[in-house]
Amino acid sequence: MNSRSQSSGQILVVLIVLLGVVGAGFWWLFSNKQEMAKEGKEFGREAIQRIVLQRDAAFFGSRLSLSMSRVTLNFNHNFLNRQGISMRT
Repeated sequence: MNSRSQSSGQILVVLIVLLGVVGAGFWWLFSNKQEMAKEGKEFGREAIQRIVLQRDAAFFGSRLSLSMSRVTLNFNHNFLNRQGISMRT
C-alpha cells in the first residue's frame, strides 16, 4: 500500500508541474498576442502619420526587406505621381 501511495503522489506532482507549464504557456501566448496587437496599432498610426500626413514615401523603406521596399517604393512613386503629389525622399 505504501508504494501505491508514493506512486499516486508522484503522479500528482507530475500533473501539478504539467498544469503549471501549460498555464505558463497560455499566459505567455495571451500576453504576446496583446503586445503584438498593441505594436500593430502603433505601427498603423505611425504609418498613417508619416505616409498620409507627411507624405513620406520612404517610410516603408526603413522597415521592409530590400526587395519589398523596392516594390513598395516603386508603387508609391507611381501612385503619387498619378495623383500629382511630389515625394520627399
